[in-house]
Formats: sequence, structure tokens, C-alpha cells
Amino acid sequence: MRSRLYYWRRCLWDFVRYSVFCGSQLSKVLARLAHLRRRPLDRLSALCQAARLYPTRRRLLRLRPGMEKELVQIDLTPKGLAEATGEGRAPRNDLPKGLLLKAPVSPAEKGLLYLTFEDHWLRLLQSGKVPAIARRYDLLLGPSTSPPPSRELLLTLRLWPGRLFSLLSNFKDAGLLRLLSQKLTPVPLLASSWVDPDAFVPHLGGPKDYDIAMLAHFDPVKRHWLLFEALRKLPRRFRVLLMGVPLGGRTEKDLLAEARIFGVHDRFDLVLRPSRDEVMAGLARARTSLVFSRQEGACIAVAESLFADTPVGLFRNARIGSKAFINGRTGMLLQRRGLAEQLQRFVETAEEYRPREWALDHISCHVSRGVLNRTLQRAARRDGVPWTRDIVPFTEALVPVYLSAKDEAEMAPWEEDFAERYGLLIGRAARPRVALPERAPAEEKAAV
Repeated sequence: MRSRLYYWRRCLWDFVRYSVFCGSQLSKVLARLAHLRRRPLDRLSALCQAARLYPTRRRLLRLRPGMEKELVQIDLTPKGLAEATGEGRAPRNDLPKGLLLKAPVSPAEKGLLYLTFEDHWLRLLQSGKVPAIARRYDLLLGPSTSPPPSRELLLTLRLWPGRLFSLLSNFKDAGLLRLLSQKLTPVPLLASSWVDPDAFVPHLGGPKDYDIAMLAHFDPVKRHWLLFEALRKLPRRFRVLLMGVPLGGRTEKDLLAEARIFGVHDRFDLVLRPSRDEVMAGLARARTSLVFSRQEGACIAVAESLFADTPVGLFRNARIGSKAFINGRTGMLLQRRGLAEQLQRFVETAEEYRPREWALDHISCHVSRGVLNRTLQRAARRDGVPWTRDIVPFTEALVPVYLSAKDEAEMAPWEEDFAERYGLLIGRAARPRVALPERAPAEEKAAV
């Protein structure tokens, strides 16, 4: 009885949080009450939240004039931004989640600065160096949330004077981004499109001794409760691996307490704060991988599972960017009704899928580099500027890094130049040293 009550309580929470009707009504309420906020940045944030709750073109067009009105009232000086965003201390000068993807070639052919995560965009704006950087670099954004807009994105659009590109958290976001500014060019790639397939090779070929793996932090949005409810009906012989970190006020104790409600606290192994090697090994050891979120950004766990040669199951009605990677070769789209039966069939037919084979052909960092190069080259032709040099190969897991030690050595002088000119640390200077592989010439050629 306790488990059923908990289950239906969570179902109600799901409905309120993700229902289109609830989202549209709450969006209207937030938009109407936004003017009650004291500061223009707070009013802008409320309007952005209203737009995200009901992410349609019509709704964004309706809210955009109000956003533009608030933007012109914000003090966009470094001091003003620091005060408006509640930063009492001096702006940070490190950008560990950024990378220089192309060095400047000439005044006409600029370099390319890649900056992921919205808090890093804000650090860039607060530096006061935006005009100087924009004279030598174009900017590629890597959003972490979906759908747009965010206040950080709108501030970047207002302050960045040069060409601006953005990856996507969901392919559906491209149309919304185009409505925000003509100078913003969406790139048809996800934040999860930069996995290095070679990183998983040492973990391939071993036994698939887990039936199900789930890589997810412990915040309720990951909906572990759905797995726990289904696990009650799955055969006890099924081995399950959970990997994740505490988040949203929920620790491993809360996760285990939730599992205990369903009587399955002894039905899985839990790896707390897994290392990168543990993540890759865990995914490779599983016959199937599950993502139960209803809505999030690109979700790199999907792509990593595919390169671990593990098919992925996620919900048919989920708004997750990497759902676009799921097809007959890579995984299964699930429904809530009869979930346990679907999971059992998925596990029992796992050998029929070819996830890594498909991923190598479509979403590796090598394939994505080609897509990005072509997008940048087309934009250069459109704007009448030269394009004589492609971007440096890179990959991304927790942070973007160059694909090899050779690439890193090639860009090191430019990272030092960036720090000297603008006082901002980027790449290896902004984070602990990461050991990169030495690639053979044949591998380097294949990566182009």
C-alpha cells in the first residue's frame, strides 16, 4: 500500500511538472506577474522561465518584446552585471569549460572560442573584455539546458558584437533560437555529439554481466522511482547497476530509502561518484542502459551508452535531445503502461541492436567536427569572409578537451596569448592537467 501511494504521488508530481496544459497556464501567470519583480534582470529571468514552460514559437514571439524591454534597462557593465546577478565578489577569470577551437588566421579570418555552460557565458560577459575578444574570435556556445531562452543567452546576444554560433541541447531548439536574433546561427549538433569513441575501446569485449545500467544523479527529475516500481515485476535474476552523484538535496541514503519503499533496495549495485573509467566500464558491462528523465538537455549518457555498445531505452514522450539518436539499431522508446514487460523484452533482445556501429557512423566527435566545419564554412561564405583553416579536433565529456597531445601542444601558445591579452584562463590553464593520448598519423588522418 505504501509503495502504491508513493507511486501515485510521484505520478501527480509528474503531471503537474510536465503537462502541456499546466505549463501553458503557469507560463501565463509568470508572464503577468513578472512586472512585480524589482530588478530588470529578475523580470527578464521570469519572462525566460515563462517561455521555457510553454516552448512554442507563438509564445516566444509574444514574450520577446517584454524581454527586449527589460534588456535595455539592465546595466551591462561588468560591475552592473556582477551586482545584478548577485555576485558580491570579483568576477572569476577562469573558463575551465571553454576551449579555443581555432586560432586567428588574419583580421578577416577570426579564431573560434567555444564556451559551454551558461555560468561561463556570464563570466565572459563580466570580464569586460567582450569587444576586444570579438575582434579576434567568433563565439560558439554550448548550452546545457533546453528549451531556450535563458537570461545568460539573451545577455550574450545583447553584448557580443560579432558572429555567434550555438550548439543545441535539442534539435527542436533551433527554430526558437532563430527567433531570438538574426546574428545567432544554430549548429545542427548536440552537446552530446562530441564523444570520443576510442575512449571506450579498452572497456569493450568483456562480459555483459549487468542487465540494466542507469547513469543518473539523484535529483528527483531522473525518476529512479519508475525503475524501482518496474523492478518489482522483473525477474530476480536481472542484475542492475546504478551510477550517480547526490544532487538536489538527495543523497544515496534518500535513493536507498526510496528503493526500500518499493522493496527493491537489495536488487541493484550502486556506484557513488563514479570516475570516468568506472562510468565507461559500467556502461560497457550492461546489456541495456536506461534514461528515465521526462525532460532535460542533450543528455550525454545516451551517446556514451551507444559508444559503449549498449542500447538505450528512454520514454517516447521525453523531451531529451539525444532521443534523436534512438532508432531500431540503437535502442527502444518506452511507454509507462506495461513498463516492466517492455524492459524485460528489451533486455532479452539486447544482442539484436548495433548501437556502437550506428554511433560511429553518425555522432562521434570526428563526424561532428565535419558537420561543424561545414556549418562555419557556409557562414563564412555567406558573410564574405575567408575560411582557410578548420577547427582543431576535440572531444567532450565533463569538459571539452583537445583530442590528442599534438592538438593541445599546437593550441598552447594561443591559450597563453588569450590569457595575456584578456586576463582569462582557458583550456589547460584553467583546470588540472588532463593526460591526452598520442595518436598515430593514421588515426589523426581518420579524425579529419
